Amino acid sequence: PLSSSSPSLSCLPSGPFLHIVFPDDPNTYCNLMMHRRKLTQGRCKPMNTFIYDDPKLVIAVCQGEGTHYQNNVFDSRRNFVAIHCRSTGRFPNCNYRGRVMFQRVRLGCVQRMPVHFVQLL
Repeated sequence: PLSSSSPSLSCLPSGPFLHIVFPDDPNTYCNLMMHRRKLTQGRCKPMNTFIYDDPKLVIAVCQGEGTHYQNNVFDSRRNFVAIHCRSTGRFPNCNYRGRVMFQRVRLGCVQRMPVHFVQLL
């Protein structure tokens, strides 16, 4: 998934776009992903958003399907499933509450590939 520290893309080979099976509960997903992304080491990251949608559609935002915002940043024209995670615990007991959303996204792109989730629109 691609996240705001990098959002959530399934099936991409490496980096911030590693796929994980989506648990039924968004809270479980947030706890799992925040730990897996090492966003709970030394502190509990207060919040993070993961895009959980078809990676081909997310990549397409950077390859002409999105609208140019500025520099290497593009806005999607379609809505994506995203999970917004917010901390409810204190380090070392990091715990997260997840909220599923369906919104447009803003992405940072390098060489026509998404590398950074900027924000929900």
